[in-house]
Amino acid sequence: MKRYLVLALGVVLGWGVGSASAAPLNVGIVGLVHGHVAAFFGGGAMTPAGSILKRPDVELVGIVEPDQALFDRYAKEFHLSAALHFKTIAEMAAKAHPAAVLVFTSPAEHRRIVEECAGLGLSVMMEKPLAFKYDDALAMERAARRGKIHVLVDYETSWYGSNTEAAKLLEAGELGPLVNGPDLVTAMLHGEVPLSVSAVTRRLQPELYPLVDDEADILLKYKSAVVIVEASWDWPFAVKQIDVYGRTGYAKAISPSGVEVRLKGDRVETKEDARAPQAPYDDPLDYLEAVLGGLEEGDSLSSLKTNVVVTEILDAARRSAETGKTVALPLARQD
Repeated sequence: MKRYLVLALGVVLGWGVGSASAAPLNVGIVGLVHGHVAAFFGGGAMTPAGSILKRPDVELVGIVEPDQALFDRYAKEFHLSAALHFKTIAEMAAKAHPAAVLVFTSPAEHRRIVEECAGLGLSVMMEKPLAFKYDDALAMERAARRGKIHVLVDYETSWYGSNTEAAKLLEAGELGPLVNGPDLVTAMLHGEVPLSVSAVTRRLQPELYPLVDDEADILLKYKSAVVIVEASWDWPFAVKQIDVYGRTGYAKAISPSGVEVRLKGDRVETKEDARAPQAPYDDPLDYLEAVLGGLEEGDSLSSLKTNVVVTEILDAARRSAETGKTVALPLARQD
């Protein structure tokens, strides 16, 4: 696998080269209802560079959470000071002066928060997805332009060495032109919008998920490729595998570090551990710091540009599942 790892990391998905500021980055948190916030407090796979509470390059200066009991629960578990608690974003901005906020609310609240933060000059990093509705994504895009802020979306799988390696192989032409790919294809194809979206959703465990579908299969038709997205809460184990098939080879990211690759001329596939991405592409907070320091987002998986297209696809998938019909793209937009 060493021959596949010689490409400069800055090439993949349009990423550039940047450096984080030496001074700690002051960040606030908005919302505690999203379970991923626990990983930012405690560290782990979602924050490979370490807990937000223990790293010298980042300082948590405030938490906005209207539910006092919820704040108290996290405060007890992670030994958070009561002085960190604020009732509104405006109050936190005025008293604690964060440079950016991390959003752990329901996605339905993302538009409101981005619009408010844009007015305050605060950049935003949120947990996926950007939005459920394309109109909301466009509104956030407009707000970001008005406020001259960054709006980033955190995907846990962004920081997997295996996914980075698969994308690098595709970008370098090692796999040939893409024929069939994964749900990360929007970044891999530099924001290309598919021609159409077809989706089927099911509720296979209504006793566990009475209000939402727990199974979705989405088919994206591109000019020269077909992409299948399989989203499920019904698998026996956590599955985050991606398969990338080109005309001359394939790469399968089977775990955060495990990659299976077979290229033209290979008799069998090779199975190797991909190297962990290097900072600032290894961790959401490292990446946020770098972007605020001038790193170009390009077509990265976290970029607003990419995630507006992702929301367009998700909105089209929702419409397809509701009507039973294929939805043509692009969707109408009101700018």
